[in-house]
Amino acid sequence: MLNASFVAVVWASSGPVKTGHIILQNLITGGFQGEIYPVNPRAYEILGYKCYSSLKNLPVVEIDLVVVVVPARFV
Repeated sequence: MLNASFVAVVWASSGPVKTGHIILQNLITGGFQGEIYPVNPRAYEILGYKCYSSLKNLPVVEIDLVVVVVPARFV
């Protein structure tokens, strides 16, 4: 986790009080040096990062860390 180069945030959100938004923002403002990929099928862009509709659509083959922020009713 500490040496990740590619991080995907599943169910990233544009809502500033939502957990998916806060985690994505913390990665960005916290100085994460790797690539960040927000995943949300309902969004085109969040915090200046292109969103992907699913993990299958990411432009990289291997993701080092996936942060899943899915509402409990979908788990």
